[in-house]
Amino acid sequence: MNKLLISIVIWGMCQASFSQESLDNHSYNDFSWEEEALLGEELPMVLTASRLTHPKAEVPASVTIITAEKIKLWGARSLPELMKFIPGMFVGHGDDENNASVAYHAANPSIMRRLQVLVDGRSVYKAAIANVVWDDIPLAIEDIDRIEVTRGPNAATYGANSYSGVINILTRHPGDSLGTKVSALRGNKGQQDLYMSHGFNINDTSVRLSVGNKGDEGFDGNSAESGEDALRDGHRYAFFTAALAYDIDPSTNLELQLGYKNGKVEMRKSSDLFLTSPDKENNNTYILGRWQHDFNQNHKVSVQGYVQSDSTKQEFIACAPTLSFDSNVRDIYRSNPDWADVVALSMPAYGSDADVTSVVDAILADAISADDLSIGISSLREHQVIITNEEMALAKQALQNVPNISNDMGEIICGRGNTSISEQRIDLEWQDTMRWSDQLRTVGGLSYRQDSANSNTFFKGRVDNEAWRAFINAEYKIRPSLILNTGAMYEYETHNQEAFSPRVALNILLAPQQSIRFVISQALRSPDFLESQPDYSITLKSLFNTDGSDNNYLNLSQADFYMEQDEDDEKHLKQEEITSYEIGYYHAINSQVELDIKVFHEELTDLISEPITLDSRGISNDN
Repeated sequence: MNKLLISIVIWGMCQASFSQESLDNHSYNDFSWEEEALLGEELPMVLTASRLTHPKAEVPASVTIITAEKIKLWGARSLPELMKFIPGMFVGHGDDENNASVAYHAANPSIMRRLQVLVDGRSVYKAAIANVVWDDIPLAIEDIDRIEVTRGPNAATYGANSYSGVINILTRHPGDSLGTKVSALRGNKGQQDLYMSHGFNINDTSVRLSVGNKGDEGFDGNSAESGEDALRDGHRYAFFTAALAYDIDPSTNLELQLGYKNGKVEMRKSSDLFLTSPDKENNNTYILGRWQHDFNQNHKVSVQGYVQSDSTKQEFIACAPTLSFDSNVRDIYRSNPDWADVVALSMPAYGSDADVTSVVDAILADAISADDLSIGISSLREHQVIITNEEMALAKQALQNVPNISNDMGEIICGRGNTSISEQRIDLEWQDTMRWSDQLRTVGGLSYRQDSANSNTFFKGRVDNEAWRAFINAEYKIRPSLILNTGAMYEYETHNQEAFSPRVALNILLAPQQSIRFVISQALRSPDFLESQPDYSITLKSLFNTDGSDNNYLNLSQADFYMEQDEDDEKHLKQEEITSYEIGYYHAINSQVELDIKVFHEELTDLISEPITLDSRGISNDN
């Protein structure tokens, strides 16, 4: 295979039998603002990589384009299915979240926190718990015009969190969606999809209205061999979107978009503590406006703003030993999680486990030292656990709160809990694009973003973050066949470090549709709210005993489970950083065949070891 690829590259380069004089005489200076001209088939155009429109051979990055025609031919039902066609992209099932995970190159395949995803310039990357929930995007796949995937760091253009790449989903212009369209799909495993769209013109205004309903029962559903939906991986959601484009005058236009989506997602029980499945109900709304004015053929400016709100309701009934709700065990967990696990979850087996029984009796009788206890627990846990005298005293106090060790130690209580969360975003951006000469083009701008989240479980209320950004990208044609692209973004955030993300790229054109590119870029991923401002614990309310009564030996009507995550100096996380070096070769052989080869070296530093979960241990920038 390697020899074949090398042969193809050599063959493609041999086709470029252009002399330097013929390259220099070729017209590379058509910068028409007309979209129809930009999307011509002979020179496929790309916008996402630098916010400047480039023929694909001149793009300062590796980019894959998925057109509406390809989407139709491939028969994909969802956006993650389309990502399977992107080189270097891994698509899998999110860990216990029933959300498809899409990761590029080096990343945890069960979560998606290092890719930026945009829909018509609106980021759907969640700031509270870094992720992209594909089913939460109010979007009909039938309304997509094209998807541009930048395969590599692109923070110079779109800021922190454009860490390993950017997926930019562009929907069709309302003027290209005239008439009524209806489609329906019904299949096995409960698949039921319905889509309706109507587009019309009113004078200088084009409007598209789309509604849809999509769902399935996952891999098993009602046809499970056991007779029940054991996997609980079904989805069902409905959405409405509207897009309006108004030509104010020949040089000025206004675009408005809005959308709403409601969905339900089945969830598996992630642990034995859950009595009911923690299914999710999601509500998502957004409104976006964009004003654009062309001063002349060389200068245009745009102002964009959007507001979006995401709300997830997730409730459940969970059960745990009464001992795990004792405040003394919670105090132990803050300094020694391993020892807290033993006290809260293992010691309730008193009487049925000889090792546990002997340890409990020895602690209550003061018949064992902290050092000897550490040795004994380490042998049971199969790794070293060091217990201090203070932690041993807290355990003794928790055990003394049990009225009758023999009868009450194994008491289990249940209650209603939730991991519900709501998020809001306000984003404003001003962008100025200028062609200074036949050799030089620039695009620059300023933006402001406010993110906030509200959750009693994750943050004990509301948390927020504000970000101010300034960016510029410049293209300079040293000569018609030699193009230099530079760009950078500076970001200031209230709850994260300042960030500067640069990129430098050089494209050598061997022909109008054949080039070699050299790219160096850096990007960052800022810690999300749960990483930077956690106050995470599960509170169970309306407690009841497994015997059906409302009694428990701690006399609690509501209580906090002993596990928690909170903000402290040791958990103050830095931004993740990536530096990428790339050499690429691109050749559009004909309108149907493209060759795109990328050789890269990426250095990823200060990676946050794991996402913060309730039982996370030692979160740090140690990877």
